[in-house]
Amino acid sequence: MARLIGLDLGSFSIKVVSLSKRGKGYRLDAIGIALNPYGARPGADEASQVRVAEAVKKLLSDNRISSAKAILALPESVVYTRVVQMPVLSDSELASAIHWEAEQYVPVPLDQVNIDYEVISRPEKGTDREKMEVFLVAAPKTVVSRTVEFASRCGIEVSGLETEMVALSRAMIPDSSGLGPTMLVSLGASSTNLAIVRDGMLVLTHSLESGGTALTRAISTEFGLEFPQAEEYKRSYGLDPTQLEGKVRECLRPLVDRLLSEVRKAIQYYNSSLQESNQEMQIKRVILAGGTALLPGLVTYTAESFGMEVVLGNAFSFIEPSATAAIPQDTVSFGTAVGLGMREL
Repeated sequence: MARLIGLDLGSFSIKVVSLSKRGKGYRLDAIGIALNPYGARPGADEASQVRVAEAVKKLLSDNRISSAKAILALPESVVYTRVVQMPVLSDSELASAIHWEAEQYVPVPLDQVNIDYEVISRPEKGTDREKMEVFLVAAPKTVVSRTVEFASRCGIEVSGLETEMVALSRAMIPDSSGLGPTMLVSLGASSTNLAIVRDGMLVLTHSLESGGTALTRAISTEFGLEFPQAEEYKRSYGLDPTQLEGKVRECLRPLVDRLLSEVRKAIQYYNSSLQESNQEMQIKRVILAGGTALLPGLVTYTAESFGMEVVLGNAFSFIEPSATAAIPQDTVSFGTAVGLGMREL
């Protein structure tokens, strides 16, 4: 059976998973992680690209992943995404109309981007609802070509590309979860991405230029520590009030509060957009993902701040281990890679 390879090129680390389809679930055939030697994504300077490509090839070799095909993610910050409302159209009508609709929302000429879309909801004609919802994605052609070129350096053939949050939501919030509208927060090293997921589909996305590195930098400055030691402080003490007399917590709180404020705004914006008859569809649950989600005390702190259920995501809910690969204890950091590997081609 063909392997499904998901490769997540993060600015802090590179993650890869190899999956095999097993009925309604998947089997984990291989999994690996390596530090990104330059914190570089496709499109950085030549020297960085060479070193990162070498790291990817070594990661694949070390984990005996020989397939030359993989699904890669495009960073949320470089693509344009939006949920648009349109008159109820058939598939053929929508295919003809989507580019006209995209012109209103994509801030660059359409000949410079690749357009993709997916129908979120399509009410029957003649019902009370007169609009359909469509998730629109526009990826700059230069970003796509750089990503494909970088993959070629790594000896990889790109089978598909999609945004980080589409992949992450597939792994963290399966269609059959029945959770209702959920806020998904992906806390990475250099950025934090937000997505509201309803019925297995993204209905709102937003990217913030702040992540775990900013927290480490704050600790480094406050305590006069070298970056690696500050990173260890962050991972060990975080927001735990019982550690170091709560000094690390107090150092991090302003940055965390600023980030949570943006999450709260997105939740409030979505909830306020609901019609009176759909108030039961308000967001009542937050799922945290990404390496920074493991910050000690963050789940409790976020739950107290929002007054709602907050949990760490689990990207391996529908994945079983194999004789060659075990499910890691860290179920949040591999979310994007797992979601990419789960994509049906």
